[in-house]
Amino acid sequence: MALKAGLNLPIVNPNAEGVMEIIYSYKALAGLDESCKNYIAKFADTADKPVSAVKKEDENLEYLILNGIKDGVEAQVQKLLDKIDGMKIIDEYLIPVLDKVGLMYETGKIFLPQLISSSEAAKAAFDYLNKNIDKSGSEIDSNKRIILATVKGDVHDIGKNIVKVVLQNYGFDVIDLGYDTDIDLIVSTALSTGAKLVGLSALMTTTLKSMEQTISELYTNGYNGEVMVGGAVLDEDYSKKIKATYYAKNAQEAANIARKSLAKYN
Repeated sequence: MALKAGLNLPIVNPNAEGVMEIIYSYKALAGLDESCKNYIAKFADTADKPVSAVKKEDENLEYLILNGIKDGVEAQVQKLLDKIDGMKIIDEYLIPVLDKVGLMYETGKIFLPQLISSSEAAKAAFDYLNKNIDKSGSEIDSNKRIILATVKGDVHDIGKNIVKVVLQNYGFDVIDLGYDTDIDLIVSTALSTGAKLVGLSALMTTTLKSMEQTISELYTNGYNGEVMVGGAVLDEDYSKKIKATYYAKNAQEAANIARKSLAKYN
């Protein structure tokens, strides 16, 4: 209550864990801790924490992405472009570091805010490569096309948007149809674009029927690709019941599935 009322210089024992936990928690909840970075640093398992004290000149591309730092990413990418082409940067630098970030997320060493920050730093690298691709002498593969949509009747799209960012950072061409998406639009887009993977999201139990109908309509109308589903109300068993090809429990798993699925077509 005192912190909420404006207390900003409490006299406390910093070794009193209970008191310090209250202060860290309050700052996170009150929006005073950007992306909850200090809270995560305090309470996460930090045995393999990526953040470390380094000299400015040692902040390479991997370090910046692991720590979610966008400043300096473009300069590091340009240094690499001066030596190698764009696809090598993707294959030898960006994909490996994203795999490392994904593994750290899956094992609980980092959390969602850190995953998003790292993804945004990686996106800055991909954006710079796209803008300067004529200078790199190669083209980023745009054939890896995926359609994403939150199904009809469901207006929750935060999870889908996170999946979109992660997929784009792995170099996939993502067509985002938004939320509360008509079944006909999903079907027509899948057929007209030739996308071999459709990702469907639902967060409400009342819209699971819509997801099932969407999958049914896709295949009834001649779609010959695969369908990935995700959302808090889904699990592996239900995904099989509605004839989905894959179930992804989080954004990193969605990226792993996409790589496995589309590898068959490249």
